[in-house]
Amino acid sequence: MNAGIFMKIFFNFYKKNHNNNVRLFYLGKKINLLIRLIRLLFKTNTNDIIHVQYGSYSGFLCSLIPRKKILTIRGSDLIPITNGSVLEKIHSLFGVYLTKISLFNYNKIIVMSNRMLEKIPTKFHYKTCVLTDPIDQQKFVVKNKIECRKKHFPKINLDKILVLFTSIDINNPIKRFSLAREAVEKANLMSNNKYCLVSATDIDNDSMAEVYNAVDICLLTSTHEGWPNCIKEAMSCNVPFVSTNVSDLSLIANKTKTCFISSDNPTDISNKILNIDLSIKENLRSLASFLDVNFISSQLHELYLDI
Repeated sequence: MNAGIFMKIFFNFYKKNHNNNVRLFYLGKKINLLIRLIRLLFKTNTNDIIHVQYGSYSGFLCSLIPRKKILTIRGSDLIPITNGSVLEKIHSLFGVYLTKISLFNYNKIIVMSNRMLEKIPTKFHYKTCVLTDPIDQQKFVVKNKIECRKKHFPKINLDKILVLFTSIDINNPIKRFSLAREAVEKANLMSNNKYCLVSATDIDNDSMAEVYNAVDICLLTSTHEGWPNCIKEAMSCNVPFVSTNVSDLSLIANKTKTCFISSDNPTDISNKILNIDLSIKENLRSLASFLDVNFISSQLHELYLDI
């Protein structure tokens, strides 16, 4: 889901359930930094707390405002990309640099996973907590697989095992669609073409619960992630995953029989896909219960009170 849309949905939920006055302010992308800072100063003069939803340029700008502040770091604002063009890599490195020099000026720092916490300098650990973005488990529920499949993938034979590449942008160098495609091709060579790779491109978030229920496996091949929403949502629909070793997914996979962590090698990924026994029905949904919006909003509320 687009981060801006996600935050609007989440904070509306928080406002409704905790009776707080929450205002959302979008910095935009096309105005210069000085104008952004002036806008922020005028917009935040009556707020008790500023909760910034990304590091990099946004986090740096907001760190200059003399208010109580919380910074949520999401992944790419802390971990530089290793794929992409030279310009993209330079842009990423500069964004990460801005995040790190901003940390001094925040009262609290939120990271998405324990793995991200390891990337935060130790001197900031006292004010850093792990609190990932939530999902609504009332929305992402188990549904009839055949009906969902006929609706969203009607042209694919029902005997095919559907592997979902969950990123909405297959050209994002962090997501590595080419790696996912090569892995599924290798799995097909060893299984008489049992698998079919599909993507979530151009599918709106309101339809994603049905899409997860329509597929058999979710495949994540990212270089890094905060705590990928696609895996949270898939698990809530009892769909197993194969993922590169990102975020805290290894802690989840170790508790299951049908979810696997792989290396960045397409052969290893394909072997993990082949190892999933779809006849095993696990309650993966229960493992994602700590990610539900009710629980996360309560944790966030406690953090606001503490500051």
